[in-house]
Amino acid sequence: MGRTGCDGSSPGVIDRRTWLGVVHSPGLRPAPKRPGTARVLAVRIERELMALGGVARRADLARQTGLDLRELERRLALLVDVGSVVRAGRGVYALPSARRTAVVAVTASGVLSCISAAEQWGLPLLTVPTVAHLAIPASASRSIRGRVPKRTVLHRDDSVVAGQRFDRPDPIMALSHVAQCLPTPLAVAVLDGAVRRGLVRAEELRARRPRKGWLAHERATRLIDPGAQSIPESIARVALVASGLAVKTQVKVAGVGYVDMLVEEQVVVEIDGFAYHSGRQEFREDRRRDRMLTVSRGLPVLRFAFEDAVYRTPDLVATVHAALERLGAGDPSRPSTIARLQARVP
Repeated sequence: MGRTGCDGSSPGVIDRRTWLGVVHSPGLRPAPKRPGTARVLAVRIERELMALGGVARRADLARQTGLDLRELERRLALLVDVGSVVRAGRGVYALPSARRTAVVAVTASGVLSCISAAEQWGLPLLTVPTVAHLAIPASASRSIRGRVPKRTVLHRDDSVVAGQRFDRPDPIMALSHVAQCLPTPLAVAVLDGAVRRGLVRAEELRARRPRKGWLAHERATRLIDPGAQSIPESIARVALVASGLAVKTQVKVAGVGYVDMLVEEQVVVEIDGFAYHSGRQEFREDRRRDRMLTVSRGLPVLRFAFEDAVYRTPDLVATVHAALERLGAGDPSRPSTIARLQARVP
């Protein structure tokens, strides 16, 4: 499916005892709890840590709590002793429930970006990221690389400013990095979802020019179509368009409703989702739609499974081309697909 990109999965909840595959944390093993200490000291600092996304730098905590640094350090040391807070790195403190990507982002003085931001926003991803993808200021020191896990993906960007909340990235900035780390069809699926949900507009993404990978970004943004309702639909559409076919998404057909794709105004392509058919009623309704399209509208229906669209995409494209050629051969008044494609070449 094209070029390979930065791998990227679920940042789930971090166990504070295993954090140091992630960040430097010399004080992970808490001292024995002293009864009552955590209850008295935790409330204020833990509340502010939670408000900051579960992890923060000492200076940010000082501003939020109104404590001077010396008093804050004393309180933090006590909270670390009782295990209510974890020292996640130099000057970085976190709740034990903090997510891995959050800790890495604050340690790097960066913000979530690319597929880490896409995951936070619930955008379509075929696989969830296994490493943090962050945006850092373009002028950031090279020493940041030594403070984060080896495979962390760092995108330098002029729009990132020091002190910015790690979990509040600008959507246009964050999504402009996606095409650097995902093959084009999968990047398009993420962008389709973002535009469909109103997170950004397609024109805004097309106008953005990232520092690196701008050609891949331009290629992906040209293919944005919020009519695609799922990852397999985006993948199939991108492949069909790349093969030279004209594709319309979410076309309304009288008596039938909306169809996933209408190819060359002649063939309907339907993509069944991963959790296809929750019951017999849905199964029967799809078969009724197929009959109506074929018999009443003269539109043959090609129905593909999730796996066909995602893992056997060339076969899907070949099948659609074959169906179009058969239609052209059976009706002398209808030009063949190859003839139509050749006619488009100047």
